[in-house]
Amino acid sequence: MNFAGLLLIFNLLCFWRFFLMSISNSRYVCYEKSVNGPRADLAFLLKVYYLAFHRKALSFREDFCGTAALACAFVRSDPERIAVGCDNDQEVIDWSQNLGQASKLSASSDRLTFQCTDSFQTVLPQPFDIIAAFNYALCYAHERSSLLQYLRTAKAGLHPKHGMLVCDMYGGYAAHQERVSKRDYGEFQYIWRQEEYDFVSNIAVNSISFKFKDGSQMKRVFSYVFRLWSLKEIEEAMLEVGFRSVHLWIAESDGEGNIGEFIRRTELKGDIPTFNAFIVATIVPTDLSS
Repeated sequence: MNFAGLLLIFNLLCFWRFFLMSISNSRYVCYEKSVNGPRADLAFLLKVYYLAFHRKALSFREDFCGTAALACAFVRSDPERIAVGCDNDQEVIDWSQNLGQASKLSASSDRLTFQCTDSFQTVLPQPFDIIAAFNYALCYAHERSSLLQYLRTAKAGLHPKHGMLVCDMYGGYAAHQERVSKRDYGEFQYIWRQEEYDFVSNIAVNSISFKFKDGSQMKRVFSYVFRLWSLKEIEEAMLEVGFRSVHLWIAESDGEGNIGEFIRRTELKGDIPTFNAFIVATIVPTDLSS
């Protein structure tokens, strides 16, 4: 093959690499704008942690971190704070460090590190004040044994005297239905599609797509095979692995992504289409009633 042919192949490979990077960049940017809510999530974490322990949280681990928007917000919030983002996908970690929120931390960047690892199994040497598993990460556990394994791993990574695990979950009768929910974000539309649900296994297949103003789409750019757990099942599993207190904050939703206020509850009754919940577990007994 002559030089011209080699040059053509090289240029094609460069274009293909740029094309793939552009797709990855676009989908993660859209995800951060439409899915992540780090300010509100961080405010909740810090409020509940102080309520439980009457001290400031200084260390944070974001499991299944994806773009690590919450870990970035944590280190930005105080110059004393450090965070670790854990995810088993090196691509999204690279994106966060090179193009995402982590790339914009400047002086705070040395207080945020990443681990490409399986959060179900990895215990880091440093104990953390808070570990969070958000974006319904517990749903990746399809069997109870896997759920217990993650909770034990998370508990082992917490400070024994003032450690807190916070997870989120969704539910309601609409969570079991095949349906589509859309939200507009100016330059694009977010599309959440619940594709199928098995009432025997409680396995749900969901996906996220993005549609742009020019009519182009990124279909099923994120897809999920979730096991839906009830809040009681999660609470019982947390207590089984050794957490001493479990608290629930629940916000009802209209099913279209409009979430109400999170209120501490011990029960949730009525004809509720969808809800979101924070499940807060502590290693030592805590009273969060005030």
